[in-house]
Order: sequence, then structure tokens, then C-alpha cells
Amino acid sequence: SGELFLECVKAAASSAYVVGVGVNCTHPSFVKDLVKTCREYLPKDRHVVVYPNSGEVWCGETHTWKTGTATADAAFVDMAKEWIASGADCVGGCCRTSPATIKCLRGAFPAAATA
Repeated sequence: SGELFLECVKAAASSAYVVGVGVNCTHPSFVKDLVKTCREYLPKDRHVVVYPNSGEVWCGETHTWKTGTATADAAFVDMAKEWIASGADCVGGCCRTSPATIKCLRGAFPAAATA
């Protein structure tokens, strides 16, 4: 649509009916800064939800995923720790993540998985 992410966060922050803001299907390397933007402008009681994709690159010419471009599960978990430290309170995975990715997340955050 062309609107800046910051403008979306500000609009959500001003609504009493919005309980959180999320980042979905975004390359994992962009998530930390987006979480920081959310935390800077959202009231503290609002949630920050992140469901990034695997970071795998799509080739529009061959209509295939480029081998070797996905974020490894261990690296995804390391980034998830940074997202949580930056203020995310709900973390998952979107396109091209797998049950193995979610299993690694659960292993890294066992208390959160049972809460």
C-alpha cells in the first residue's frame, strides 16, 4: 500500500480496541528493528507479535526457492531471542518455516511454551 510501518503502529497505538501489532511474513533480519519501532510507539500493555518467514529467496524467473538461502533454525532462534529482548511477546514462524523451526523455538523458550 505504500504506507510506512511506523504510521501503522501509530494508528494502532491510538486505538483502544487494538491489543497488539504484528509483523508477518517478513525476512527475519528486518524483525528486530520493526519490534523496536512497535515498542517505541505502542503503550506498554499492547502486544508485539512476530511471525517472520524463513528468509528464503524466491526466484521469479524459475519459480523456485533458491537453495541455501533460508535462515537455519538455530539462527532463527538466536534472532528470536533478540526480538524478545527488544519487546516482542509472541513469536512464531510464517512461510517456509517448518515444524522443526517451531520445535527449536519451543526448546529455547520452554517456560513461555507452557504458559
